[in-house]
Amino acid sequence: MDLTYDTSGLVPSEDGWYDPATSDQFWVSHARGAYLSVPLDDLSAVRRALVETVLNRRAGVIEAFVVGVDALPGLLYVVKVPKADTRQGLTFIASIVVPRAYSYTMLCGAFAEGPTTGIRESMVLHELLAAGDASSEMWPRHPYAPDLEPRIPYSIADEISWDKRFPDHPLSRLRRWVARVTPTIRIEQRFAALPPFSVR
Repeated sequence: MDLTYDTSGLVPSEDGWYDPATSDQFWVSHARGAYLSVPLDDLSAVRRALVETVLNRRAGVIEAFVVGVDALPGLLYVVKVPKADTRQGLTFIASIVVPRAYSYTMLCGAFAEGPTTGIRESMVLHELLAAGDASSEMWPRHPYAPDLEPRIPYSIADEISWDKRFPDHPLSRLRRWVARVTPTIRIEQRFAALPPFSVR
């Protein structure tokens, strides 16, 4: 395996690991080929490329950052997609990708809403309206690509400033997991020794 990380408190599953307390799912994958079509050091281009990628499917990009992963450059991004097992609700997915010249490895975590959905969004909207803000401000143009319209729109309720108000929300859990686990990631030496990612 090209990537390992701290799995304390998790239970092995057929595809990876899961948290028995929340049912959050985690897995590691590896593939050959280029993960990105734009240089990692051009964050604006990377962010736009991610939004363009989800245009034709039911998904929305929440945020993306370039991060250090065991001394290598990596890409952290978060998307939201419809839950697979029900007609309502969302699953929030974090991907921590380490691209090299001819392949990439990545760690992912999926954090799904429970049976009651939309509480965070409705409470944030209520506060915006109470403060006199127009309801349209709840779903502004995407900050990474204002001219594009993802099928799941960008929402103010997804911003990190609301996490403390909703600590049990899956997006809040996701960000805590990312902050905790990223420093524990270790990249296998042979993979790390591959030439760095570049756009030809």
